[in-house]
Amino acid sequence: MKYAIITIKILISAALLTYLVNKAHRNDQFEFLFSSSKQWSWLLVAFLLVVLAHLINFVRWWTLARDLSLNMRLMDAMKIGFVTQFFGLVAFGVVGSDTARAYYAMRHMPGKKAYAVASVFFDRLIGLLTMMGCAGIGYWLNDWQALKGVGDEKLVLGLQSMCWLLWWVAILGFVGLFAAVYLPKRLLLRVYEWSLNTKWIGGVLGRLVKVLIMFRERKLSILIAIFYSLLINFVFVLAIDSVGRFVGGNRPTLEQHVVIAPISMIANCVPLPGGLGGMEAVLDLQYQALTAKSEPTADDGVMVPKSVGVVVGFGFRATLLGIALIGALLWLSLSANERRSLKGESGE
Repeated sequence: MKYAIITIKILISAALLTYLVNKAHRNDQFEFLFSSSKQWSWLLVAFLLVVLAHLINFVRWWTLARDLSLNMRLMDAMKIGFVTQFFGLVAFGVVGSDTARAYYAMRHMPGKKAYAVASVFFDRLIGLLTMMGCAGIGYWLNDWQALKGVGDEKLVLGLQSMCWLLWWVAILGFVGLFAAVYLPKRLLLRVYEWSLNTKWIGGVLGRLVKVLIMFRERKLSILIAIFYSLLINFVFVLAIDSVGRFVGGNRPTLEQHVVIAPISMIANCVPLPGGLGGMEAVLDLQYQALTAKSEPTADDGVMVPKSVGVVVGFGFRATLLGIALIGALLWLSLSANERRSLKGESGE
């Protein structure tokens, strides 16, 4: 069954990438990319920014794990973080990057399995909610009426609606999270006692309540994680904008990238090998929405396409593949026991 799931994921990614390559070829995006002059320093800047974003991400996870009394060194969190990015791309079995991190934390912290899983769960939850909130910030930063006169009006309207929806999902999600964390301790204990006698969800609910009690006693943990998440999103905005500057041509403004970056990174979380294909397709749609009505122009004798979203998406993917390459190299440096931990295998 797991091999069938892997095959389906690969086929979906391959189909999306094939479509995007054909589209870029029809719109002369590759011709423009290879024919026009390039400032390679912008691509290097983008890669360094992506590395920085991932490092902050790993610090966020380590901070949450530490606040849940998990004994993990920061360097170990970073090393495992990079390795699991490699996992997310190659998709060993059905184990994703988050699952691999949880396996590693559980095996190296006996007796604290619930906290290990919780550290990964809350890290992902806070990251996703913050991405949605940042898309909402982009909603308020941009003049959507003006954008309808620049790009494809239907796509702009759809993008505006998506930002509005993500904004409210983020607000409701954070309200729910803080409400759960800051419930009176007496009430949390009652829920915990009730969970002990509940057959189906009692175990999971009880462990969740214990984690909420721990976060309640460390009130700044979630706020610090949100701060790190905001930094990560800001860095990704700069990274994608830098790839756009490298490619050149018609591209959205920095303010518009405040919308483009978080929505693209949310798409990168879809259950495909590393989000391959999904992120590029969503990024291309957003570029098309914001630049589709621009007429082709000549730059140094080279015709500039109406939109360069596909090649920008591929360029940004190249930086993410660089992160996976770092993870692959670190994977080779792990001990056999650490490799089994990440793959969820028994050490026997």
